[in-house]
Formats: sequence, C-alpha cells, structure tokens
Amino acid sequence: TDTTLRDGAQDPCFAVFPNDAKLAYFDLLHALDNGTGIIDAVEVFIYQKRDLWTLEKLLGRGYDFPRVTTWTRATPKDIRDLVSISQGRVKETGLLASCSDHHIFDRLGFRSKEEAVEKYLAPIMTACENSITPRVHLEDATRSDVEGWVIPFMQRVMDETQGRARFRVCDTLGVGVPDAHASLPFGIPRLISVLSCASNAELEFHGHNDFGYATANSMAA
Repeated sequence: TDTTLRDGAQDPCFAVFPNDAKLAYFDLLHALDNGTGIIDAVEVFIYQKRDLWTLEKLLGRGYDFPRVTTWTRATPKDIRDLVSISQGRVKETGLLASCSDHHIFDRLGFRSKEEAVEKYLAPIMTACENSITPRVHLEDATRSDVEGWVIPFMQRVMDETQGRARFRVCDTLGVGVPDAHASLPFGIPRLISVLSCASNAELEFHGHNDFGYATANSMAA
C-alpha cells in the first residue's frame, strides 16, 4: 500500500503535491506494478477540495491496481462523507485507532481506554454497514500496551465486524527493531506474531524511517 500521497501531505518540509503530479505519480505506480497487484493500493485523504479532486481523478483512471483507498479519522461522519463522495467505488478505507497511552490520553483527550474503544468502534461499524472494509490503523503500536489493550481491542473489532476488519500495525515513531529476540512492543517480529495469533486478522505493517529501520522492519514483519 503506497501512502506517499497521504503521508507526503503531512511532511512540513515539502510543498503539497501539485494535483497533476499526484496523477502522474499514480500512473507511474500503475506502470511499475504492471498488472501484478504487488502494489495493491494507493491511499489518499478526503478532507480538502484538492483531496476530493484527486480522489475523483484517481478513480476515473479505472485501474485494477493500485486500488484507490482512503484514510479517515475516528468519526462516523468521515465514513458517511466517504460513502457520499465515492458512490460505492471505494471498497476499503483506513481508520484511525491510536493505541499508545500518549495518543489515547494526551493527543486525543479520551478520559479512559474504554472510551477510546467505543469511539473507534463507531466508524468501523459505520464502514461495515456501508459495505466498506475497515482497515484499522493501530497508530503508535510500538509504544502501546499490547496485551492489556491492543489485543482485546482487536478481538472485539473482529467479533463485532464478523471477521471483516483488517489492521495496519504502525511504527509511528520508527522505534521498532527487526530483532527476533526483542520484547514487546518494540520487537517487530514478536509484535506481528503475537497480534496475528491473538486476532487471526489480516495484518499490514506500516514502518517509519526515523532511525533507519523502515525497510528492515518491513521485511521482518
């Protein structure tokens, strides 16, 4: 899943992609994939007018690969907006589900972890009700309480969605390591293995390169 058009828009060191450049980039990804489906999807925002213009143009290309997916916040409104905009053409979306204590309490301001679970579940279920597959982004997973919160959350999501949900395991600060003997939550091999066994869900790894480990961690995952 290529996130350049989304993550790239968040980097303060670079100018926003010109719209035509986004389309050219998408065309290059399609050519590079060459019908194999190895580059499975490209992910875009849906918030600004320029985002909606880009989404419409990408969908208009009609490519089988990369598929066009989106990223939404943890609100049912974002899902309803997506349904209205895509008219059934977007079949999957990423949804924010920050899982470290720092993100849950300090960044998002939830009063409890139980409140976070309920807030995250609402848009997940809204997506399912509208025939959109939820890909739940476990943001900051490498600083999370894996056994005490992440696993129970994943298990509940899988139960509530009848196994439809997918998960993206995010090393948001790039602090994960590819060492097979490293402990949770930092050891990427152990993290992926534990989450896979506990949830039986389809997992995707999303590494950041702050400390130069993104490629190694992706291969380890």
